[in-house]
Amino acid sequence: MEALLVVDLHAHLLQSEVAGLLGGYLKHSSESSSLEENCNVLKVCRAIPCQSSSSNVGCDICPVSQTEALEALEAEGLELVGWYHSHPTFPPLPSVQDIETQIRVQDWFTRSNGSPFIGLILSPHSSVNLSLASSYRCILIDDKQEIKKVPFELDASLRSLETSGPCLSYLKNVITIVSKDSSAKINLDDSLESIHIQCITLRKKIIESARILLESGKPQPQYSVKVDIITGLEKILTELTNLSSEDNVESH
Repeated sequence: MEALLVVDLHAHLLQSEVAGLLGGYLKHSSESSSLEENCNVLKVCRAIPCQSSSSNVGCDICPVSQTEALEALEAEGLELVGWYHSHPTFPPLPSVQDIETQIRVQDWFTRSNGSPFIGLILSPHSSVNLSLASSYRCILIDDKQEIKKVPFELDASLRSLETSGPCLSYLKNVITIVSKDSSAKINLDDSLESIHIQCITLRKKIIESARILLESGKPQPQYSVKVDIITGLEKILTELTNLSSEDNVESH
């Protein structure tokens, strides 16, 4: 859950595509609970935002930022298990470029450590999504077909948060990455005319998306944890607004 909330916030805060790395570990069937019997489960515990450059054909992660993210995962004792990027206004379906990138990185990392390497695509403002929550999907490429490489969607389930502290710390770190990118920042109090359900501000959209994602976790999170996350997220967004205001004053 922490990882998805971080990706969701990162994707909302820039108009361009964003990207980052996913950390976790592979839990083998012999170690799994009865609900996961006879199957290996990839646990995604962390999402670390990276600085990236976006173009018409894709999103490239800054090598320096990528190295820092890898070092952070290693320091936490986690393996690199995937990457993520956003589709700001269109559905989280892999493009031709996404498939080519996934084939390349999946092949390299799978050969390096033998673990699966997934791709997570998240769309905060998809025109076909009627919910205030972002839509997302996790993919792998079927490398058994020699002629045509086929992406397939993984069955992903969200585990509820037990505490709020680590998650709020991870969410606050998103601001550090976003504040370095002055080219595509957004105004949190702008209205989102494209939202189907109602006309709301981006700030409200971010909060509601996080709330819905939290409530979709299994089992249901404790009420106090959910309140702490939402309250903390509101404070983080206020902090970002204050930073943006200071930048505007300095630029004048």
